[in-house]
Parts: sequence; structure tokens; C-alpha cells
Amino acid sequence: MTSLKKGIDGVKAELVKREIPEAAIKKLLPVLEINGSPETVLNEVGALLAESQIGTEGVEELKELIGYLEPLGVAAENYTIDLYLARGLSYYTGPIFESVVEEPRIGSLTGGGRYDKLIGMFLGEDIPATGTTLGIERIIDVMAELNMLPEAKSSTKVLVTVFDENTKLDSLKLVKELRAEGVNAEIFLDSANLKKQFKYANRLGIPYVIIMGPDEAVQNLVSLKDMNSGEQKQMALEDAVKVLAEN
Repeated sequence: MTSLKKGIDGVKAELVKREIPEAAIKKLLPVLEINGSPETVLNEVGALLAESQIGTEGVEELKELIGYLEPLGVAAENYTIDLYLARGLSYYTGPIFESVVEEPRIGSLTGGGRYDKLIGMFLGEDIPATGTTLGIERIIDVMAELNMLPEAKSSTKVLVTVFDENTKLDSLKLVKELRAEGVNAEIFLDSANLKKQFKYANRLGIPYVIIMGPDEAVQNLVSLKDMNSGEQKQMALEDAVKVLAEN
């Protein structure tokens, strides 16, 4: 059960501030103190709201919904009834829901509910509907934290590094020449230190890296490194292009 940040006293103060009738507050607060299994929660809420038609209908809807979960193979430990949950009170007309993960604690990943009258606001007739939203960034964050994402691989055959700003144009010309020979080549335009560029190649599984320093550029030489074996050789530019084109 989720806990309210303000506690029961804080909730009562907020309701009073919003000029909610005292009688309504007295009925609401005991509901917020109920916890336990879905069956327990629904039974106790049903008893407290027995005189409320809306409350009774809401309890019956949730009982029906919970009754569908077991036949669908949803384990009891994977769902709960959270009486603190609130979403879009102006348009939801039935049960609302959110999905969360225990670890890492990042908040809800999805959220939605029943909104039978929302579409009718635009079409002029009510259409029964239910739906949810997906927090893509949160889902990706969770998957990354739990190492669930597949290892990123690139179709690039060689990464042309940028030694410094003075050699960037030479690196760009080399990329053009490699591509003209049918070699999938990529350039690291950030001109960061070479260590960072090597890490980038490793992370994406790029098999070769070319290094061209200022002295090498003048002599039309490059250093070609095999990222799998770790072997690095200095050679003429045209020889490096030939090696990459043939492998």
C-alpha cells in the first residue's frame, strides 16, 4: 500500500482547505486507512460505503475486474488495490490503474483507466473506452538498471578518430574515401581524447579504428587498430583502405 506523504492529518487539512463538507471528510478518512488484500480492502470499503450508490458501484466494478485476473494468469502478488491512487478526476469514469516496479524505485511506468465519456466530448456521443500511457523513458531507465537491454551493435566497420581540431578535415576526407570503396565508416566528430573514442568503438562493437595524427596526415599514413586482437599497425593510407575493403 502506498503511503500518503502528508499523512491522514495532512489530508484532512487539505480537504478542509478546499472546503470539502465535514460529513464527506468523516466518510473519506476511514477509507484511506484500509489496507490488506484486494478482498479485504473491497469488503471493508463496501461496508463503509454501503449507503453510497457510487461507492457501491465502484466496489462492484473492482470486484469484477479482480475476478478476471486469476483466469488470465496474473499472480496475486503482482497486483493490489491502492486507495490513495488518483488520476484525472475530471474525466475518468471507472477503475484507474498504474504499473510499477519494486526495484529500482522510479515511480509508475504506465498509468490509465476507464473514461467512457471522454471521447464523447469531441464526437457528441459516448463511446466506452479504457487505455493507458507508457513512460518510455522510465521503462528504458529500468531496463538499463536491470541489464535487460540488448548489447548495442553497429554496422560500422571502422571508426575514424579525430586526433584534434587541426586534423578533423583530414579525418573527414578519409571517411569519404573509405565509403567510396564500400567500407562502412564512421567519424567521431566530438574530437574528444582517443581513449573516449576507443571506448565508443568497443561499446558499439566496431571492429577497427583508424588513428591519424598531424604528422601522419602530412606523410599520408594512418594507424589501423584491430579492436578484437588489439593489434595496431602503421601503414600507408591506401593500404589501410585496401585492408578494410578486403576484410
